[in-house]
Amino acid sequence: MTTRPRLLLAALLLALSPLAAQAEDRASELRYDLDEAGFRAANAEMMGRKMILSDLAVASVDGKPRIAAIWMRSAPWSGTPEAIAQAQKQVFLRQTPEEFQAGFQEMSKAGAQLAAVDAYDVGGTTYFATAYLPAGERPMQYVAGFLSADDATALREKLQGQGMDLFRLEVAAEGDGVFFFPTYILREPVTIDGVDAESEIQFNAGRVKMDFMQMQPLSISVYRGKSGHPAFSSMFDDTGSRVVILDKPVADFRKEVDPMLASGGLAFDVDSFVEDGALHYSVVLQPGS
Repeated sequence: MTTRPRLLLAALLLALSPLAAQAEDRASELRYDLDEAGFRAANAEMMGRKMILSDLAVASVDGKPRIAAIWMRSAPWSGTPEAIAQAQKQVFLRQTPEEFQAGFQEMSKAGAQLAAVDAYDVGGTTYFATAYLPAGERPMQYVAGFLSADDATALREKLQGQGMDLFRLEVAAEGDGVFFFPTYILREPVTIDGVDAESEIQFNAGRVKMDFMQMQPLSISVYRGKSGHPAFSSMFDDTGSRVVILDKPVADFRKEVDPMLASGGLAFDVDSFVEDGALHYSVVLQPGS
């Protein structure tokens, strides 16, 4: 590919602008609080509109999955009925870490690239939801997994040399530590900082510091912290104009987020967490007009 990364990033920012969102075909689409049937119907609809999964958030409520997803427009996506049918078969909503790693190896050998991953907690146990593109389809992002902090830093330095940088970061609890699942896109290297917090109060204190530094939220990941309650990990960068809506019950999330989407707002990252049986959502989005 000979297109310069700077031009690709400019095209992405234009596509994700409020002006573009007012067009008939949005560049990004968020759906949430879906059951499995509703999610798979939405996934087929979006793929038919030349949009593919960019982010996935699964929660277990009363033993059944509740799903949120972000689809983004992808020029390389063929959108054929055969590709859509195959992509539907390659979405796995509940995998153990061992199943995820074995499935990743199998899919990689078949030429199917990981498109989206989510880590979620069920009673203190971490499960994964994964989605793969059919073999031969070109990805719009590169997703890595099961990285330590040092591994994630080394991979970022390597990919920056190939014209890519961070776009999203998923965090999964593992014992007393965490694993990282970063997503990269073609973009110029940017300044990245982060907030890691064991409570919403601690997160908001970090967010104030980021605001003072003129850094904008880029991603949000919610996982079970050391206290057993939700912990938060968020990346911030020095581009764009985005906000984070943190840990809202579904009804409150709907009241706050739906008007922003209706006015042209675009979602970049979504995550979920269940506490005391109640489903909560967090999202990073760019406000509309």
